[in-house]
Amino acid sequence: AYGAKVDWKQYGLDAPAATVTVHAGKAGGTLQTHTIRLGKFVKGKGPRYARLDESPGVAVLGERAAGVLARTYLDYVNRTVLTFDSGHVKEIRRQAGADVLDLVKQEDGWQLTRPRAERADDKVVEGLLGQLGDLRARRIAAYPAKDLAPFGLDKPAALVTVKLAGDARPAERVLKLGKVADPATGERYALVEGGQAVAVLSGLLAGRLLAAPLAFRDRGLARFADADRVRLERGRRKAVFAKVDGSWKLAEPLQGEAEQDELDDFINTLAKLRADELVAEKPTAADLKKYGLDRPEADWRLESGDKEVLHLLVGNAEKKGGRRYARLAGRDLVFLLDPRLSARVVGEFRPRAVWSPAPDAA
Repeated sequence: AYGAKVDWKQYGLDAPAATVTVHAGKAGGTLQTHTIRLGKFVKGKGPRYARLDESPGVAVLGERAAGVLARTYLDYVNRTVLTFDSGHVKEIRRQAGADVLDLVKQEDGWQLTRPRAERADDKVVEGLLGQLGDLRARRIAAYPAKDLAPFGLDKPAALVTVKLAGDARPAERVLKLGKVADPATGERYALVEGGQAVAVLSGLLAGRLLAAPLAFRDRGLARFADADRVRLERGRRKAVFAKVDGSWKLAEPLQGEAEQDELDDFINTLAKLRADELVAEKPTAADLKKYGLDRPEADWRLESGDKEVLHLLVGNAEKKGGRRYARLAGRDLVFLLDPRLSARVVGEFRPRAVWSPAPDAA
């Protein structure tokens, strides 16, 4: 719209939702002032109506520009929550009510000391510290924070204390975790002790900070030097692969060729088997059924000579994602395999070439 008869109310410009005034000019020179008024959304969201200075025209600003101009002061508060050198951390403590989880760095790596002593997973702990050491909020919910109750920070769900190596009195960083900010994403309110900005952390990080002790346990599951025989059962199908003169062959139910490189790579991965995530320490019969491990989809047995070096049971795929549930025979622990290995444990290692030899295209 343009002209003297524009109905500003129609576009929400009689009482603007936001007004941005910019003063610009060189030192000692003429100061220029421009004002942009933001009105209604054009279609409920995205682009918005706007007016520049006293222009008789109604402009339409794109979604990005309108979004920038509609920001509140909270959008400009520093979103840096924590900063520290993760290499100097010697201990992490999480206290949620009476439950305490302690991770202590020792000469041979990270160790869980509470709720019970066991080896922690170095890769998991170092990854978490990498996030915490340069932690930025998704957004700032309040500043300065005067009333913490609406964010659940007057009585935090958990306190995460990071202790740094130092002299007589080591430095500490304490992060308070409050209520869930967004149930759909799992985002959670947080506040650094002594700080004034209520931050919103990503759901992924909040989940890691509040995870059960099992999530921090060592994820290394099996280790063996080599295998020369592999047995696979998938429903009624059975196959046996054997290494003959350094090459893999299909030995049963009939003799034939095998995919050399893929099978070698698969066995090398299993020789240093690592869980992508630990799921259940002592699963019930109902749990095993839910994970598809009451009747495994695939049953892998790897042998070296006359000794079985690995017996892996593979269950269902998770509902969202490409990972599969699995466990080692004779053990209770249920875990998830990474997406790449999940595809291989239900893959096919027989040759997939249709023609042998292939016809000459010429």
